[in-house]
Amino acid sequence: MHPVRHCSGFTEAVRIIPPWMAAAAVKRGGKEERMEVIEIIYGASALAGIPPVRAIQLELDIPHRTASDWIKKARESGRLDGMTYIVGRQADGQ
Repeated sequence: MHPVRHCSGFTEAVRIIPPWMAAAAVKRGGKEERMEVIEIIYGASALAGIPPVRAIQLELDIPHRTASDWIKKARESGRLDGMTYIVGRQADGQ
């Protein structure tokens, strides 16, 4: 297991996806798997009130810029339709 890293209530030790799925998502050429994983992590983190870019960055061990780019591509492909994250919104919706 990776060392524990904290980010706005997100602790890496409590993973959203298993390590094998994260490895498949970052593999070169695995675009469909990557978009599925981005959709899962984005949705779970947004519902929990956790910044999705940071959650994806930590889950997949990728740079912030890469996480942002993959979210943009997932959104463009329609995978994130209806999903939003409002900075500062609490998980209870207030």
